[in-house]
Amino acid sequence: MLLSCKRGICLESLSISFIIPALNEAENIGNTIKSIQYFMIKTGLDYEIIVIDNGSQDATVEIVKNLGVQVSVHVGGTIGHLRNIGADKAKGKVLIFLDADVVLTEHWGHQIHFVNDMLCNREKLFDWFALCTTRKQ
Repeated sequence: MLLSCKRGICLESLSISFIIPALNEAENIGNTIKSIQYFMIKTGLDYEIIVIDNGSQDATVEIVKNLGVQVSVHVGGTIGHLRNIGADKAKGKVLIFLDADVVLTEHWGHQIHFVNDMLCNREKLFDWFALCTTRKQ
């Protein structure tokens, strides 16, 4: 899918990889994945969800698979190690790391278009960065 950008800098659509480390998150992981799917379908952007499980003893892996999401089990790693495994598997240009109990909100759904616009229009990105940062004197 081609996105139109004001300066024509974007050549292809923004692709996003959501990386979620998990351990015994059966109570939460379904809502997290469903919120991602809901908002990403509305955006029309390419995305993938990657769950890296740390050896859950509950139904986490089964829930993830039933929602059509890829899951990889790696027992014994730190949360940082699990995120790195997910990053290595990711195909997206933008990586978003979420905890397994995070649910995206309507505000997030609106902001992803803002992020895409910033990535497509570098001058606008630099203006925004200048407004949001200060140099310590």
